[in-house]
Amino acid sequence: ESVYEFGKLLGEGSFGKVYSVTHKVSGEHRVCKKIEKQKGKEGVKMEEILQEIENMALLDHPNVIKVYEYFVDKNSVSQIMEPCAGGELQDKIDTLSRHGKASYDEAFICDVMKQTLRALAFMHNERFMHKDLKPQNIMMVEKDSTCIKVIDFGLAELFEGDRKVSDQFGGTLLYMAPEVFKLEIVQKSDVWSAAVILYNMITGDFPFMATWPLPKGKDMDWWQSEVSRTIQEDR
Repeated sequence: ESVYEFGKLLGEGSFGKVYSVTHKVSGEHRVCKKIEKQKGKEGVKMEEILQEIENMALLDHPNVIKVYEYFVDKNSVSQIMEPCAGGELQDKIDTLSRHGKASYDEAFICDVMKQTLRALAFMHNERFMHKDLKPQNIMMVEKDSTCIKVIDFGLAELFEGDRKVSDQFGGTLLYMAPEVFKLEIVQKSDVWSAAVILYNMITGDFPFMATWPLPKGKDMDWWQSEVSRTIQEDR
């Protein structure tokens, strides 16, 4: 708090709180995500939270949320990030649904998806995989802007050395690629998630509805064969 002046509370969750803050020297407005050590994130060790923050700090791209720095004291970890005032992409999708509109215009969809894919291409080039790409993790920079930032790297993985496949299950069912369920997760799994977001924005629906566990008689081999069959029929 000697570096930043805390403003209003922006949000609160099981892990802690998010505040608007102002850098005392530069006067820049930023956001502080304050994670209480005694709470942390459910099932996640504090060391893993710090690793997530350090991973985010390594990613410097116009469409990835910028982490400036973080502070650790005896009670909490404070993560300082750039602000995004436009809300989640999911908020915009929900607003349109309430007004009976199934999709945005093509220009908006193209702009959002180009930025999302640029962010993924950058992350993948840096050997990162997001693993939980969804509209809730895409922030609009301003309310009337189409500029986006990808956020929330709590499940992200860094592939070091020759490792190219992850066996760490995670993600959000509606956006998860089939190979995730087989614990053969690769960077292309992020691209599947992006494609689901695209499909949802165009149609207002999802290509597959999420059920877990999988219905009886429909294991992962069935799932993958069904996806393959559907793609072939569309050619």
